[in-house]
Amino acid sequence: MDAHLAIEGLNANGLVIGGKKIKFILLSEDDQADPKQGVIIANKLVDAEIKAVLEQFNSGTTIPASKIYNEAGIPNITSSATSLSLTQAGYKTIFRNIANDGSTFAKRFKQRFGNDVLVFAPYVYNAIMTVATAMKNAGSVEPAKYLPFLANIYYEGVTVFIFRSGEKIPIPM
Repeated sequence: MDAHLAIEGLNANGLVIGGKKIKFILLSEDDQADPKQGVIIANKLVDAEIKAVLEQFNSGTTIPASKIYNEAGIPNITSSATSLSLTQAGYKTIFRNIANDGSTFAKRFKQRFGNDVLVFAPYVYNAIMTVATAMKNAGSVEPAKYLPFLANIYYEGVTVFIFRSGEKIPIPM
């Protein structure tokens, strides 16, 4: 539902990128939390010439799939894969809009509540809106053209300010 809300809003507002009206389409696949299935789906989506990947629900599937997306030059934003090794791989196309397992926030949250950080719908909404903003700023839906804009984005999201620099994610008061 969260992704649908963002896409419906973008399509209803008639987003224009590079002088063309853009229509966003949601493709949904279930990797069943299986890394092998995640790689199969990643290859399928690359073959379908998708323009961005917004989500995978765990680090175990996100990490191997992110290699496929990186090789294809397709941005991949996750709101739930928290493993430090995800971004330590050095891929230029992987982005995270949630604290990682090594962040002070994640440690404090687990210590206080006894659980890992819980992920909610606003993060997926933020991911979609972040990619749309990068596309608009680049004037293109082509990953090679909007990826530099995504890498340097500043987007005031529903729950956080999103920017590429890593650990600093100030929460609006």
